[in-house]
Amino acid sequence: NYTVHGDAVNLAARLEAMNKEYGTRLLLSDRTTRRIPDVEFVEIGETTARGQSQKIRLFTLTASRSDPT
Repeated sequence: NYTVHGDAVNLAARLEAMNKEYGTRLLLSDRTTRRIPDVEFVEIGETTARGQSQKIRLFTLTASRSDPT
């Protein structure tokens, strides 16, 4: 039995819960989108994570940048 704690886990849980609010199936932070170069995202808003002062830009998936071969 394992339990995970920390800022990243808390943010992931919050983003998952916010999908209903935004009508999305997937929300990602700007930090995550910078690590995925072959995918296009659309920015849909900002939020401030509980216990943090910096705003986090929110994105959702739009399309692949290149067609599969």
